[in-house]
Amino acid sequence: ALCALVKSAPDVWADALKGAMKGLGTADELLINFLVLSKDEMMQVRKAFSKNNNRQLLEDWIEGDCSGDYKKTLLMLAGRNSEDIIELLPIYWAQRCKDAICNVETLKEVLTAMPAVALRRHTELYAQVYGKSLTEAVAKRCSEQCSFFSFSDWFKTAMLALLDMPVERICRVLSDAMKGWGTDEYTLTAIVCTLPENLYGDIHKLYEERYSKTLLSHIR
Repeated sequence: ALCALVKSAPDVWADALKGAMKGLGTADELLINFLVLSKDEMMQVRKAFSKNNNRQLLEDWIEGDCSGDYKKTLLMLAGRNSEDIIELLPIYWAQRCKDAICNVETLKEVLTAMPAVALRRHTELYAQVYGKSLTEAVAKRCSEQCSFFSFSDWFKTAMLALLDMPVERICRVLSDAMKGWGTDEYTLTAIVCTLPENLYGDIHKLYEERYSKTLLSHIR
């Protein structure tokens, strides 16, 4: 915990991503969570990963650990230019979100390209125009077991995770790290030590609303 406190967030996330992939098996849920949480700082995460691992590339690790559309989606995330300026064209992106329900390539492009703030604005407009949330629409397609989503469960998990706002994903990961008989102390430490200060209030409020206990009481 002390080491995580003195590291930058990209360094902590880079170490967490390596931890999710090293060894005999891949901890896919951890891999998805930390890629999604670090999405808006991905350029710094790639640099930290390379620096901490003898110039090895994050993309090469993902290439060797994943497959199919799941791998393609994670590679799009890992290769994302987090300094790109995405034009906020609400009507255009709402239509793109609608197109994504029928085309998996469009879905991957939309969800990996848009920063969290833009995604929130555009999905809210999608709900206003089409009368349902994009998350509900994607989840429904997942449950239909149609050819559109005839891929791995981890691919579906990644798609739905990308639709979460940062506060929602942080709360979910914190809860998952502490539920059951044991605590995933590595994940809990990595998340707590990299919580954005400007989101403290929102995280504590949503956590208590969702899980009927305060975050601090759960950690204790």
